Amino acid sequence: MVLNMGQPGEWQIALLRMGNTFVGAGLAFLAGYLFWPQWEREWLPGQLVKTIAANRHYFHEVIMGYQRPDINPEMLRAANRKAHLENANAAAAFQRLLSEPKAQQGDVERFYALVTYNLNFQDSITFLAEHIPVGSQRPFLSGLTEFGVQTENVLLTIEKVVSTGQQSMPALSLEESLHAVHASLERLLVYYVSDLTTHQEDSVKQIEIMDYALVGSQLNRITHDISGMMQMQQV
Repeated sequence: MVLNMGQPGEWQIALLRMGNTFVGAGLAFLAGYLFWPQWEREWLPGQLVKTIAANRHYFHEVIMGYQRPDINPEMLRAANRKAHLENANAAAAFQRLLSEPKAQQGDVERFYALVTYNLNFQDSITFLAEHIPVGSQRPFLSGLTEFGVQTENVLLTIEKVVSTGQQSMPALSLEESLHAVHASLERLLVYYVSDLTTHQEDSVKQIEIMDYALVGSQLNRITHDISGMMQMQQV
């Protein structure tokens, strides 16, 4: 283009260079596609492992927030950002997978399920994070620590299965520890409701009742999503 500036209207050299550039780029793309292809199905399992690990760490920080008053808000925010980033990366990788030839996509249903369950899991963790009790006077939820430990162990197993490409994993269950948490929540809610009858204008108690009722529903969703991930590895 600099050469042609001295001869207005004569763009042959510039057009030739642009044409050569497009041809060279096309040849490079074709060579990579034919001889050194890198299909998304080869990279997506690794991304899913990172996504599950980020969700697991985020979940751990949130559960600890329910158990201790000295939680570090910055650590919780960092875990939140990491989980959101890795889930976004997994969703983007899956979209790239769908744009590739069907013969190279691999087990699309399994990939889709893992991406979706992890997105749902992240949403539930975020909900729990937004309802962590504030202050030092927080009720102890019996069974929540055990539920958190079991959930993290299941996620670690899923990470290993996805990473190694295994087609099956041992049957694990979160139902027993979940039942213990629900029993604790029910006792807590009964106490709050009975206490509210004597303090009918206590808006704080009303909010706490609503929060803990919603916590139980989110723990149910988390159990459902993790069970779904396990089932996809047992196919």
